[in-house]
Amino acid sequence: MDFGKRVLVFTCHTIEQVKEIPDNWFKVVASIAPFVRCIHAEPFGFQICNLGEASQNHKDYFIQNGWNLNFASTLKKANQNGDIIIEDAMLEYSCGTDPFNPTSIAVWRTV
Repeated sequence: MDFGKRVLVFTCHTIEQVKEIPDNWFKVVASIAPFVRCIHAEPFGFQICNLGEASQNHKDYFIQNGWNLNFASTLKKANQNGDIIIEDAMLEYSCGTDPFNPTSIAVWRTV
């Protein structure tokens, strides 16, 4: 079995303090193997919609610190460009356990 043909990439709160995701980041990650599936557990829910006070506080905190505000838009653009296929997303699933730093999930794979 060649473990290099199918790759799972998992990120967990790795983008929050990155100022900006490059436009080609998802395309680059998608090119690391013939088949790539990626699961992101990241704080990006507020970038998609305001789900209430936690979303607004999270967005304000990210703006104040100069942290990432383009993960969701770059992910969507990569999907629209055909670089990846978004399979699923769940926004702010951890609000019940950590209302000050909610985590969202995005799952995508290569075409």
